[in-house]
Amino acid sequence: LEMCEQNALSFDGRIAYDDDYEGLALDCAEGDRLAAKMGNKSTLFMASHGILVTGPTIPEAFNDLYYLERAAMFQVLARSTGGKLRSISDQVRETARQQYASERAKVAERHFAALRRILDKEEPDYRH
Repeated sequence: LEMCEQNALSFDGRIAYDDDYEGLALDCAEGDRLAAKMGNKSTLFMASHGILVTGPTIPEAFNDLYYLERAAMFQVLARSTGGKLRSISDQVRETARQQYASERAKVAERHFAALRRILDKEEPDYRH
């Protein structure tokens, strides 16, 4: 993921990559392998498989998954034009990392609460 726009910047320094697809995760050994690849990162891109997102709370994990999908979608669309992706300076990236570190949990909780209010209004039976 290129750190070239705001959605992507929320993942700066938080993504690990696993290039070794080893089949279905049907046993603890594969889970251990993936956890080792992930290390202290919250997001793992897995070759030939997909992504794994973790978080200290459900709202934070959901928010990361939501904005990761947006970042990837924007980059696929931008790259399809054949143009060059914008670069962001290291100084701005560091500022954004610090801002996201202090705001991520609050933003995630507000986002998740808003989605829950919509669901309560439009599909209240989901709680039963």
